[in-house]
Amino acid sequence: MEKEYDFSSSKRGKFSRPKEQIKIKFYLDSDVSSFFAKKALESGADFTRIVNDILRREMDADGIAK
Repeated sequence: MEKEYDFSSSKRGKFSRPKEQIKIKFYLDSDVSSFFAKKALESGADFTRIVNDILRREMDADGIAK
């Protein structure tokens, strides 16, 4: 490791992506996943959309702003 580094020609935040959205993955228990997969198949809707819609309704019921 050098004693000093020269940052005079560097650009601040060159690799920063502040507007990039971070995707968080989570796992459903198998019984929950099966339930929503069945609902998605019955309704012809996307699995992810069904889960997101239910979570949004829960947020609305709790008064959480979007």
